[in-house]
Amino acid sequence: IEMMTLENKTILLLLLTGFLSVLTSFTHGASECEPVGDIQFICGIIDAEDIIEIPNSEVVIASGRTSPSTGTIYAVNSQNFQSREIFPQNALEARLNTSLYKDCPSEATSFQPHGVTYRLGVDGIHTLYVVGHGEREAIEVFELNVADELPSLRWVGCIVAPDSVARFNAVTSLPDGAIAVTDLNRAGGAVWEWSVDLGWRIIPGSEMVGANGIVSSEDGGWLYIAEYFAKNIVKLSRGRATPLLERKNVGYMVDNIRWSQDGGTLLLAGHDRNCDPQFNCTMSDLTNILRMNPVSLDTESVLLWRSLDVFPVSTVAIEIDEEIWLGGIRGTDRLVRHPR
Repeated sequence: IEMMTLENKTILLLLLTGFLSVLTSFTHGASECEPVGDIQFICGIIDAEDIIEIPNSEVVIASGRTSPSTGTIYAVNSQNFQSREIFPQNALEARLNTSLYKDCPSEATSFQPHGVTYRLGVDGIHTLYVVGHGEREAIEVFELNVADELPSLRWVGCIVAPDSVARFNAVTSLPDGAIAVTDLNRAGGAVWEWSVDLGWRIIPGSEMVGANGIVSSEDGGWLYIAEYFAKNIVKLSRGRATPLLERKNVGYMVDNIRWSQDGGTLLLAGHDRNCDPQFNCTMSDLTNILRMNPVSLDTESVLLWRSLDVFPVSTVAIEIDEEIWLGGIRGTDRLVRHPR
């Protein structure tokens, strides 16, 4: 065997170094997503501020942030835990629904997704509403297909925010074709309702500072709203001549609200934070997932999430069979699967 020249040895060393570097990176990536005790993760999902399960399917939708004006919408399979980007990557060709969204100025090709909700359709074809930030403040509307082997999204329109709203937060669909959206305004926000016939209006009695998460009752007669800075849940009637309102302090700043899988209770993602009168707030290293009775508004703690480097804070909790799934922000790249 001939002796290697110095040049050949150098080239071989560089190749080996590169190979070991790649091997190490793959090994490191795999170990980062390994379980922590009985807590498991679904990795590759960036800053999922909101997640929601689509009924009668195996699909969970997650809204991920990558910048103040960009992000990704993911579809996650609740049985095999595989995830797929469905917007902007892999989205179907846009098709504006001019009968419903005639005032929408243009297609959305990129935005930061925030709160999400759905309206059930037929044969696995539903409507997905997504709070979007970026070039415009709007509710971006999609056709969501969960009937095919791979879920898909098709952009079909938008509902541009009123001029007075700088930043919407969460959205819920209402049974009469309308939607309700929270305005997280520290100077005085509210809940806005939109319908095709009436456009935007503030729901009477909904004015509050820091309206955050929101869900509606099945019949649309009640709204449950997180009054974030006051640590309250507000139960507000809808459609009555004189609104009925009840506030319950839960001791935590509640971000998103979701119905339990059986529809009987509410799940609240509560942050252990405090704010001064100028709304300078401490960072939360603990998220208390609370279960609330929608009639009495009584709560019990079902999960205490203490900050991990890979998942600092939870913003939303949903039930998936025997697990509670958490979405979160502040630099995380995963969802949490926590046993009930």
